[in-house]
Amino acid sequence: MQVQVRPGLAEQIERLFAGGVRAETALGLAARLDADEEAVFDHLITLVARGELEVLEEGALLIFLTPEYARLLEMVELAA
Repeated sequence: MQVQVRPGLAEQIERLFAGGVRAETALGLAARLDADEEAVFDHLITLVARGELEVLEEGALLIFLTPEYARLLEMVELAA
């Protein structure tokens, strides 16, 4: 089932990542934006598909990251 993203929600999500959020879950973003978690998740997956975000799976948790932050985490892991 396709969830409708409310007008402006996509832009709010993109602005958060452009404005300093480096990593967040769909639930965390939904809470910040007082939005439906499924709608937020759908847009995050769209951003991953477009290459604008990356996703890290930690157990059952999906964490969405900016590509720059994902590279930084990878460098830290390699250095350890």
